[in-house]
Amino acid sequence: QLDANGNRVSLPWHLNWNVPQSGEANFLGWGGFDGGKTLVVEISRINPSQPLHLSGVEWASPIGEAGIDVLTSCTNDVDGNFFVTGFSSSQYFPVTSGQLSFNSQIDVVIGKFGAANNPFPNQETDHQLWTTFFGGLGDDNGFSITTSGSGINGKVYITGSANANIIIFNNGNTSSYNQSDNNGIKDAFILRLDNKFGGANTNLIWSTSIGGQNDEFGKVIKCDPAGNIYLGGQTKSAGTIDLCQDPSDNNFPLCQAQSQSIYYSTNRGNGDGFLMVFDPFENLVLSTFYGGNGEDIINGITVDNFGNIFFCGNTNDDSNFPLQATGVFGQTTYGGGLFDGFITKLNTDLSNNWSTLFGGNGDDNFNCIDHDSQNNIYLGGRTSSTQPATTVSGINPCPIVSYNCIVPPNGEYPMCDPGNNTFFQDEPICFNADFNGVYDGTITEFGNNGELLWSTYYGGNFEDNINGIAINHNDVIFIAGTTYSQSDFPYYVHGGPYLQSNIPPQLSSFNGFLGQFDSDILNYHALVWASMYNSYDGINFFAPLDEGINALSVYDDYWYIAGFTNDPATNATEHICCPNAFQQAGVEGTEGIMARFWLQGMWMPGIIESKNSIGEIKISPNPTQDYFRLNTSFKKLSDYSIQLISSTGEICYQKTVTTKIFFDAQIIPCNTISNGLYFIQVISKEGNISSKLIINK
Repeated sequence: QLDANGNRVSLPWHLNWNVPQSGEANFLGWGGFDGGKTLVVEISRINPSQPLHLSGVEWASPIGEAGIDVLTSCTNDVDGNFFVTGFSSSQYFPVTSGQLSFNSQIDVVIGKFGAANNPFPNQETDHQLWTTFFGGLGDDNGFSITTSGSGINGKVYITGSANANIIIFNNGNTSSYNQSDNNGIKDAFILRLDNKFGGANTNLIWSTSIGGQNDEFGKVIKCDPAGNIYLGGQTKSAGTIDLCQDPSDNNFPLCQAQSQSIYYSTNRGNGDGFLMVFDPFENLVLSTFYGGNGEDIINGITVDNFGNIFFCGNTNDDSNFPLQATGVFGQTTYGGGLFDGFITKLNTDLSNNWSTLFGGNGDDNFNCIDHDSQNNIYLGGRTSSTQPATTVSGINPCPIVSYNCIVPPNGEYPMCDPGNNTFFQDEPICFNADFNGVYDGTITEFGNNGELLWSTYYGGNFEDNINGIAINHNDVIFIAGTTYSQSDFPYYVHGGPYLQSNIPPQLSSFNGFLGQFDSDILNYHALVWASMYNSYDGINFFAPLDEGINALSVYDDYWYIAGFTNDPATNATEHICCPNAFQQAGVEGTEGIMARFWLQGMWMPGIIESKNSIGEIKISPNPTQDYFRLNTSFKKLSDYSIQLISSTGEICYQKTVTTKIFFDAQIIPCNTISNGLYFIQVISKEGNISSKLIINK
């Protein structure tokens, strides 16, 4: 709605609509607005000039110059502005404010994008507000970014690693923690920039090194609604407790300001995870090692609606690992491989509530974590763990899994299928015995008290990794990551115009992917849609080609991704969408990539699905006019056929499909078929699956 000055003010409700052939849009919705002011209705963000696989993207852009530019993390503030961090080796990276000079071979880069003077992301693009370098004379990397507050009180925090003295600045705030020098080869750091409402510039408010005489890096930083700051990472240094200040002996700083909080004063292994907590005034209130006798790292942190803290990571030893087996699910024995995942819950007073290992006989990683409105906890990662194997055709070890949502026998990967149409891939895609190091992505859900609610593989025939997971205000689940898989990858559209199923030839190294899962109670966590995200359009291809999505964030009905591509400039333009994209041309080398999607634009009305012991088919849109998309998910040992049959038994359309991909999507035209009720039948040697379709032009 337009205010008295003609500025748009977002209303907290949405309309549903359809556009029949007459071209007149029909609306249905509910909500309040001022009848004396102009109401603006936006019904589409799809740019018809863009390739089909970019439909549904609000904007997409590379960012960088010749050199190496990688975005590692992204977030949104409460006003909807979009922030990224990463690193760059280019002195010509497009910086506008703050530190303008490039100081070393690699510097941290930080950027803010948003609609100027408008907290609501309702423009066709989020244009650049500011970008800046940060770093000293060594190589410096930004790994995580978070925000706190809004308007003139807005704050932006970044963490990462630095291998030379960085800029130390506390703006006269003597109560802030302050370590003035770099004690080891590489130290972690925290820095705070201001986040003034609509500001085109930024100022450094506080920064500090964090570390001892050996190496550290900050992997994740998170703020809760009260403004407390949580930092996780890894340290190889010994520690000293010294009144929660920088120790005089150059050891890692330890702190226990509250007697009931967790606290481990000894670095027991080759590198322990560390957890630090700062109050809203940046006073250190907790700093502790967290790990066992091996190597440990904290990768992700989230704070639920009650103020409980959850963090996750990896460990490779259960000896002396600080387990607290009070949760419903409690794996206390190391499963095997290089790493097991772990998740820990702390109470609001920072005391340990529960902690568990999570892994099987291979390598298991928890990379990211978030929570929903019901305070359930979601984790994304990867695993190479299998189960006791049987042999198919003499070459394919296909695991037999247990998925009863409890701790399985030692060595098996913990699985959990809650039913209700939840996506569940009950085995890693069977692979040739020569490829024993193959990883699948993993999605895991815990209840707040530690009960395992959902655990599934997610991947194709080679290596897949979930790098980001985020839950929006309606508990819709989003994932993003990278994949090496060339077949059997679970990409398809369950509803929505965005589908990029072109997979480059095998000489490509890896590609980005996106996915969305339902939050509906009846279709618990059904896979709504999933897609590749790369610059290969099915025709043009330049090698070598690496593209990955490292992070994602959500705000209201919008979601954002950040990552990188090393396409040549001629192909990087495929990552540019919409007239006002931040950067309108690609360059040689590795560039950062970022994009924004609008959730409402990703949906098409009407989904019909059918499921039996053979597998599952999904049809959308339904009813339809000119075409529909048929998604199949079942093991295809041979060709299968599709038939469209009228209510009188006439076969109106049929097609033979030669693919053997488990998850397959077919576009079926029906523009020459009369209105009416039809039956879809998928016929295979494994069995038949049928469903209904309404054609209504």
